[in-house]
Amino acid sequence: MLVSEVNGAGVDATNSFETPGAVDVREARLATRGHRFEHEFPAHSISVLRVSLG
Repeated sequence: MLVSEVNGAGVDATNSFETPGAVDVREARLATRGHRFEHEFPAHSISVLRVSLG
């Protein structure tokens, strides 16, 4: 399972020329156990879980 998260230091974080990475996308693989998984969603983030069903 692949997890993509868009997040910054706070809800008012924005990218600019001075801080181009203040809001960034981070991707990671999430370990699964059978048909179960655990994931803690970070505060003020948007997360996309990509699950293979086949």
